[in-house]
Amino acid sequence: MKKIYLVMLIILVLAGCRSNTTPQETQTAPTEPAATSEIGVSMEVLPGNDATADPQQEKAIAIVKALPEVQEWLGLFSETDGTSKATGGKPVFTVENADGNMYTVHAYEAVRDHSATFNWYDVDVDTGEAKSMF
Repeated sequence: MKKIYLVMLIILVLAGCRSNTTPQETQTAPTEPAATSEIGVSMEVLPGNDATADPQQEKAIAIVKALPEVQEWLGLFSETDGTSKATGGKPVFTVENADGNMYTVHAYEAVRDHSATFNWYDVDVDTGEAKSMF
């Protein structure tokens, strides 16, 4: 089952990394991520929903943000605007999949022209357990 998730995630990441813009479109200013919470951390949820539409998605993100390794990573975004001093990027948490009480949360850094994955987590919102995929 984990291999299937890994293959699906690799396909998703590769598809997301592919650019669909023309050279003229790349000259425009970058857009801001969806919703921003404390210290500039962005939270995105499944398409068609917002953070208040499904509190379980927000709970899954909160469980991931509470993990010690994630807290340490978030410490890198110490500028007053919530960005990283080294990269200028902001942390983003996206709910990529939901199946019953299980949610897949993607933690990554949104940099000016790309994103850098920190980790993926399978989160059981009923038990509060989060399993790292890496």
